Amino acid sequence: DEEKTAPEWAAESDQVLREWEFTPDSDKPTFLRSLVTTEVGRVLGLPEKDRPDPGRGFFDLGMDSIMAIDLKKRLESLLRIEFPATAAFDYPTANSLADYLRESLPTDQESADHNPAETATDHEPQIDVPSGTSGDIGNKLARLEAMIGRSENPEKNSG
Repeated sequence: DEEKTAPEWAAESDQVLREWEFTPDSDKPTFLRSLVTTEVGRVLGLPEKDRPDPGRGFFDLGMDSIMAIDLKKRLESLLRIEFPATAAFDYPTANSLADYLRESLPTDQESADHNPAETATDHEPQIDVPSGTSGDIGNKLARLEAMIGRSENPEKNSG
C-alpha cells in the first residue's frame, strides 16, 4: 500500500465517515469489522482479495509492534478519533478492536445531532501546548496573526 498524502487521507476519511453516518446502527459492528479487517490486511501487505480472518489474532497473522502502531494511525486518520497506542495489544483481533472502536463513534441519534460529514472537511491543525506555556504561546500567536494580517492587507500597512 502506497503512502497517502494528507488530502488523500482526508478524502478517504470523509468517505468512511459518510458511510458510517448512513449505516444503520444494527449494521455498524459489521461495517467496523470490515474496515478494521481491510486496514489490517493493508498493514500486513496482503492483496486486496486476501483479507485476514477477523477472529484471528493480529500477532498470529504476523503483525509486529510497528505494524500495530501503523494500524492505529490508519484507523485514527480514517475515523477521526484517538485511542491508546496499546489498543492492538488490548484488543488483538479485528473483531475485538472493532467492538472497542464502536464505543468511540456516534450512534444514529448522535450522528443526527452532530453530522460528521459537516466537520470532516474542517482540517484545522492541532497543536499540543505544554502546560505552563499557554501565555507565551498566546503572545507569539497574536504576533504571528498580526504579521499575517499585515502581509494580507498591504494597503492598511501603508496608511
